[in-house]
Amino acid sequence: MKNLAFYPYEDTTAFLIKWREQIEKAGFNIIDFSHITKHQLSNNEVDVVFLNWYEEIHSRNAIRACAQTIKRMAKIHSLKSHGARIITVIHNRSPHENSHPKCTSALRNYLLRVSTYIVVLSDASKSILKKDLGHRAYRNIENKLKKLPLPNYINVYPDDNKAFSREAFNVSV
Repeated sequence: MKNLAFYPYEDTTAFLIKWREQIEKAGFNIIDFSHITKHQLSNNEVDVVFLNWYEEIHSRNAIRACAQTIKRMAKIHSLKSHGARIITVIHNRSPHENSHPKCTSALRNYLLRVSTYIVVLSDASKSILKKDLGHRAYRNIENKLKKLPLPNYINVYPDDNKAFSREAFNVSV
């Protein structure tokens, strides 16, 4: 069984839970990206890395944000040099919380360059990526792009949430 390091592993949003379920059904053993050991790395025990929102840098201090960016790039470089395939999911044009846009941009551009595959969730995402990157840079990554539409959320949330939402937004049953 192949090992897939998932980021963020501990996130319990329905979206990521559905991703992990599908990855496990495909026969992968999911491990926590944040807790990859030197032993796993040196023994090439990480086959695939699956990144969601990895370009988001959470730091108020610019120097720490730059250091965190470099550290993340170094970790990806190390994994890739040990044979791991990198899959980066592009969710948004830019992170919702983007206090260091230069760091975010540098990390995203690095991920686009080194990723084996780049997952987009829609054709619109491809178009926006093409517009943001420019024709030449887009051509360099175009063959890595894979569209995997968002899953549906039927029966994902409990019925009490549905009732609450219907009442809150005045939607009839």
